[in-house]
Amino acid sequence: MFKFLFKKKKRKISLVLGGGGARGFFHIGVINAIRDLDIEVVEISGTSIGAIVGTIFAADPEIDFMKILDDVNLLKFLGLLFNANDEKAIKKLQDIFTKYINVSDFNELKIPMSFNATDIKTGEEVVFRTGKIFPGLVASMAIPFVFPVVKMGNKNLSDGGITNSLPISLIQNNRKDMVASILNSSLPEIKNLKDGISLFSNVFAIMENNILNRSIEDVKKEKGAHLELIKLGKLSSTFDFRRKNAEYLMNLGYREAMKILK
Repeated sequence: MFKFLFKKKKRKISLVLGGGGARGFFHIGVINAIRDLDIEVVEISGTSIGAIVGTIFAADPEIDFMKILDDVNLLKFLGLLFNANDEKAIKKLQDIFTKYINVSDFNELKIPMSFNATDIKTGEEVVFRTGKIFPGLVASMAIPFVFPVVKMGNKNLSDGGITNSLPISLIQNNRKDMVASILNSSLPEIKNLKDGISLFSNVFAIMENNILNRSIEDVKKEKGAHLELIKLGKLSSTFDFRRKNAEYLMNLGYREAMKILK
């Protein structure tokens, strides 16, 4: 009758999901591990693909991500991304998201959620945590040069990872126990310095890593804040939406999360 006195207290965490395109399947593995370990997520922040995965999870904490993979043609999804200057493609993308996010307003989510975007004209980080989820969620993943700028009022919004690729700062209520899933990988070797695409990719990755490191350092200086990092680490393409790669990253995320959190 006194068993309840000795019952282990359930761990409650805030979850931070970084940006990184197709590498975001890693986040799904992390979430699956958290659920298997019976850890309660009480707050989520995310950017770009982290905003997408986080909002789907916040809308339905019991969601079966494998059913989504079975349902969505990932290569067709990638095709929509690269045709996003077409307004019909943008509408189709939003239709995909709303199929799995069955609410339209932040206050309807089962877990408090926040995500960001970047005002491409001013460089300002724009945070979303109240009101309508769309089109802010689409703006958060609007990768420059791939996806068009999303206009909201007098703001011109692009990918949130430009200003804050690991939005730890968005966590408001529970900073004593935070877990961050990080998609940044090591820099690829540049074999040809005249290859503009390779140079641009490395420049963007260097800036992203610097932002990430500053975010982590800020937490270390914050009294009472605790942060555990689950890192992808391995080199992986932002645009590899093949089913095989998705399953590989999900399994990797699960294993890495188990190592850190078990």
